[in-house]
Parts: sequence; C-alpha cells; structure tokens
Amino acid sequence: FGSKSLLIGAYYKPHEHDQHSWEEFKITVQSSQTQLNIWVAGDFKLPKMDWDHMRPFPDCKHHSFYRQITEVLNDSNLTQSVSLPTRDSNILDFFFTTNTTLVQRVSILLGISDHGIVQI
Repeated sequence: FGSKSLLIGAYYKPHEHDQHSWEEFKITVQSSQTQLNIWVAGDFKLPKMDWDHMRPFPDCKHHSFYRQITEVLNDSNLTQSVSLPTRDSNILDFFFTTNTTLVQRVSILLGISDHGIVQI
C-alpha cells in the first residue's frame, strides 16, 4: 500500500434519498481521503444510478441527490467496483475504493437475505 494506511468501512443507507446518512459518509470520506487508501462496502440503495456513465437514470426521482453522490465520489477519487445486480436486477450493494489496483475480482454470492453477498 506504499506509505498510505488502509481505512475499511461499512455503510448502510436506510432509504434511497436519505440525506443525513449521506452527509455523515461524505464527512468521513473527505476527512480521510488524503492520508489513506479507502475501502467502503455496504448497502447504498441507489437503484437509479447508471454507473457506466456516473449519472442518474432518466426515471430517477431524486436527480439532485444522485448528482451530489457522484460529486462526492469524484472529488474523493472513489471508484465503484460492483457491476452485477445484488438484489433482483438492481445494484444496491457497492464496494468503493480509492485504489482500484487493490481489487482483483468481484463476484456476487447467494446470501441469507434478499441481497447477494459482494465478494471482493
């Protein structure tokens, strides 16, 4: 990891446009980004995000909130690594990192809940 330590975090957002939990996430990531490599995994509940183009889908009801998310991710140099659905046809569970060379493989396993398990 060179001279940087690794911050590993878990995140849960209670509903799609929960502003409070996102603000807490943003504060944590922005205060840590220069000193650390970051891994954050969790249930981000962003079913209307087009990750290939880093923008909300046209049918998204919370465009401004989704744009805030992409701004924070871009500003913090965080890359989303999960490209397969984790619940039904949606990607809701993510793995963000500031160092993509630390991610060699991503797979989704059957879980014990209604979400798949993200294996990195």
